[in-house]
Amino acid sequence: MLGKQVLLKACKAAASWPATASGRLSRVSVNIATDQIKDPGFAGLVESILAGTGLAPTRLELEITNSPTLEQSKVAIETLQALKYMGVQLSIDDFGTAQSSLAQLRLLPLSRLKIDQSIIRDMARDRGSMKIIQGIIQLAGQLGFSVLAEGVETERQAEMLRAAGCEEAQGHYFSESLRESELKRQLNVPQAALADGRMAG
Repeated sequence: MLGKQVLLKACKAAASWPATASGRLSRVSVNIATDQIKDPGFAGLVESILAGTGLAPTRLELEITNSPTLEQSKVAIETLQALKYMGVQLSIDDFGTAQSSLAQLRLLPLSRLKIDQSIIRDMARDRGSMKIIQGIIQLAGQLGFSVLAEGVETERQAEMLRAAGCEEAQGHYFSESLRESELKRQLNVPQAALADGRMAG
């Protein structure tokens, strides 16, 4: 199964990553398909992979693709609850798009909302996009979720997100795509601290 091999490879790689220069351990994010979540054996598979690779559950983030039917599946909700109980981080990818559902925030045991890059792209010139971002951040805070902004490409975007209270971000402003060897090297370089996408300070 391709999904299993991708997850195994990602967890194995992350388990070998050094701490950042600040002593922080990085997490690895893996996209999972709705069909995987609806598989009754998926939580057991994740638990087995974590045990086999030695990766702490809190360092694994599973990104769930928006699906309007996900919250209607009893198996999917039970799978996500089992993963959350293990300590695995769960996030909704591309939040703020047409398929986003407020019901998912109420029914799914999430850890993080990832704001879609299309909203981030327009934030500097569109007051409506900025208000949506502020609303998502406020809602997430009330529900106990953290927020990550996707597709940050400019210093201006990073500044606006920081001012709005967004604590994490990813995108080319922080780092281009890196090979694993280069990522390991940068994790221990102080001047590369921005590469992990932390927005605080």
